[in-house]
Amino acid sequence: MRWLILAIVVAAGAYYADVGGLRGKLSPLVAATQSPAPSVSVVRWRDANGHWVYGDAAQAPSGTHVEPVKFAPLNTMPAEPHTASTATAPTQSQQPRNLALERIDKAINR
Repeated sequence: MRWLILAIVVAAGAYYADVGGLRGKLSPLVAATQSPAPSVSVVRWRDANGHWVYGDAAQAPSGTHVEPVKFAPLNTMPAEPHTASTATAPTQSQQPRNLALERIDKAINR
């Protein structure tokens, strides 16, 4: 297990340092494995009973009115503006406690 971790660390270091042009050689291979998702347009239409049916435009029966369905982007978060006033230094009460040192101090000062 240690050899595997060592090999991964060495390979990552070689890639980061671009030893022997490794990064340029691997970039096309990495790009080939990261193909974009196929672009599929989802539409909806009403069936004979008045229920909404979702699918591809090619699946809709001919002569039916189809409406495109729009989705919110996935894996995103709204950006919050960064202001200097929101960043404050922690006060003494907010500092992390070192419980081991507190126990030692308590044992010594009994």
